[in-house]
Amino acid sequence: MISPHEGARSIVMTISEICRLVVAATFLLSAATKFLGGGDSLAGALRLSVPQWLARIATAAVTPFEFLVAALLLIGNRTTFQAGLVLAASLLLIFAGWMVSVLLRRLELRCSCFGPGGAAVGWRHVVRNLLLTAVALVGVVFTSSSPGGLGTSVCEALVMVSAALLIVSGVALRIAAPALMLSFEWCLAGSTALLAEAIRS
Repeated sequence: MISPHEGARSIVMTISEICRLVVAATFLLSAATKFLGGGDSLAGALRLSVPQWLARIATAAVTPFEFLVAALLLIGNRTTFQAGLVLAASLLLIFAGWMVSVLLRRLELRCSCFGPGGAAVGWRHVVRNLLLTAVALVGVVFTSSSPGGLGTSVCEALVMVSAALLIVSGVALRIAAPALMLSFEWCLAGSTALLAEAIRS
């Protein structure tokens, strides 16, 4: 029979894991879409809303920083998990502040959080970032309260890396889908033309 103390420890660990994985998946997806999409959308939005020197630094730093946060949250121990969650909360608050600035200045910019093609920056994006910030901070608190031994084993690390590769591959396939479809249509049209020419001759 599970004692109340063991039940409380289990709840703390579960909440810690959920917060960590939600934030990790969000940052991994965000970084992958920016990286595979070229980051032009983010660069354009920043150039129109912040000083040029800051836009250049942010454009170069955001995607690697997001990959770093995801890595800290997916593979490591209590210390790296806490560091990743704190860094995630910090970046989310910075972007929330940037979005508020964009909205107050009535700038028409698209959200580039998940690569090109995002919707216009709106208050819902600010709320989303603040909610994710809250999740990250809750994760920090519960990770601190988790029992010793919190971390990823070799097997768990391999599973995490495999899942990350699947996410990146899925994003790449989605981005490449229009070009692949167009190439397929060209091949099909070429094959049809060759077949028609062969039939006529």
